[in-house]
Amino acid sequence: MQVGDLVKVRKGFFMGGLMGIVVSELKPAHGHKLVYVRLIGDVPTALKRKGSLVRYRPDRLTLIKSSNDRDQ
Repeated sequence: MQVGDLVKVRKGFFMGGLMGIVVSELKPAHGHKLVYVRLIGDVPTALKRKGSLVRYRPDRLTLIKSSNDRDQ
């Protein structure tokens, strides 16, 4: 997963079922990779004020469209 990919949050996790775009990636000191996702769709007002950015582990996301596929 890389910046610019279109992803969907898996059901059963926070904001499950929503789609979003990967905005940035983090690799904290304890070794777990994290990505910030800008959610698209029916987002609660509290999250809209924060810019709809939510931090997820990549295993909680499903890749829909890679950013590499857009040019083709």
